[in-house]
Amino acid sequence: MKGPPPGNAVFNMVINGYCMAGDMREAIDMMNLMKSRGLKPDVYTYTVIMSGYTNGGQMEDACKI
Repeated sequence: MKGPPPGNAVFNMVINGYCMAGDMREAIDMMNLMKSRGLKPDVYTYTVIMSGYTNGGQMEDACKI
């Protein structure tokens, strides 16, 4: 099955899923893949990442974002 390459919405959904599962390493890796494909993380991307860190008690990591 072929189609257009994934955009921000698709990446954001996957990143959100990783964050909800508490897998921040995969979430950050996905955000880096997003950037490597020429996409820019948006406000939603950063909000989800920061929420994932804070929900896991990783305040220092959230502040680094």
